Amino acid sequence: MLKQLFDVNPDETNFEVQFSVQQDYWGIALLCLVGFLIYSIYLYRSESWLSKNRRTIMGGAYLLAGCLLVFILLEPVLQLESNRPQKRTLLVLVDASQSMGIKDQLQEEEEILEAARIMQMAPLKETEKTKSTAALQKDLDEKKVTRLALAKAAVEHPEIGIATTLGEDYEIRYYTFGDRLNPVSGGEESPQLLGNRAADANSSRIGSAIEEALTRHAGQPVAGIVLLSDFAWIKGSDPIEVARKAKKQEVPIYCVPFGLPAPPDLKVKRIIAPEVAFTGDSVPVRVQIDSSGFDGKTAQVKLNLDDEEIDVQRPTLTGRSQFIEFNLKGNTLTSTGTKKLVATIKTDSLETTDANNERNHKIRIIDEKINVLYVEGM
Repeated sequence: MLKQLFDVNPDETNFEVQFSVQQDYWGIALLCLVGFLIYSIYLYRSESWLSKNRRTIMGGAYLLAGCLLVFILLEPVLQLESNRPQKRTLLVLVDASQSMGIKDQLQEEEEILEAARIMQMAPLKETEKTKSTAALQKDLDEKKVTRLALAKAAVEHPEIGIATTLGEDYEIRYYTFGDRLNPVSGGEESPQLLGNRAADANSSRIGSAIEEALTRHAGQPVAGIVLLSDFAWIKGSDPIEVARKAKKQEVPIYCVPFGLPAPPDLKVKRIIAPEVAFTGDSVPVRVQIDSSGFDGKTAQVKLNLDDEEIDVQRPTLTGRSQFIEFNLKGNTLTSTGTKKLVATIKTDSLETTDANNERNHKIRIIDEKINVLYVEGM
């Protein structure tokens, strides 16, 4: 009965019950009890006009109330001690920054097959029949499988997911992070709630997220931290320094990377041009581009002034940062006002994302005389 009353789990062992009182005023308590007893007898005899049964009930009730009052004043305590097995806490941190929304163009057969298995599009056992690599790639493209989608599937997979394989041994707490750490519905254990999170954070503050997660669970037995991220756009606290602090606390960090190590990507980094130019002038413009995964291939870099195409160049990509030279001729800058230079880059090959393939720069065209004072000598 006591186990049910105090919510004692069936797996608790060495169950012990101990009763004690906080106030050791037994002499005063005894005097109070004697006083209540004498008063009860007096009450029994003084109310002679009542029946014997009613006087007995009234006196007994008064004596019982007095005993209960004395008992409460002594501050009784009932102590229950037992050994309850406690699971250690495992923290699962899923990156929700914008880079996790990228859909990688997988090329290798092993990469495509692994992604299809995580997304439950292919059987786990290699001996079982599966679709061709081209068919699996088509399925992945149709579902628009991003890095974040793969991370969610790695947690939720019914056979090989983190929730399935580690849920019985650890108390798992799920978080998403980007600019800040966000618990999944207050730290509930349901990994399905990750499905509502989108890759919309402006940065990936990995170090700060680990620090805050450890602070939230300070004093608890933390088994480790599982970090699912593409490890891009890192800001905030230095992850290396945070990892050293976690090591001192004996909390291991398990990194699960997503995305290709060197994804094919083109980027217009910046446009170098003056902010003000005169009509009829010849203005040099430099466009800085970055490339990876396209070494030796040709790209098309186009420069527009508002909606008018100025020039197109086709440089050979080096895999590093390089500059493309353009020239705005005098007959181009004929009208005054604020114009917009737009530089775009593209290639025939597939790349990870084209969101960074364009950059613009505002330039103001003026037609005014300049007053110059030139002084030479004393």
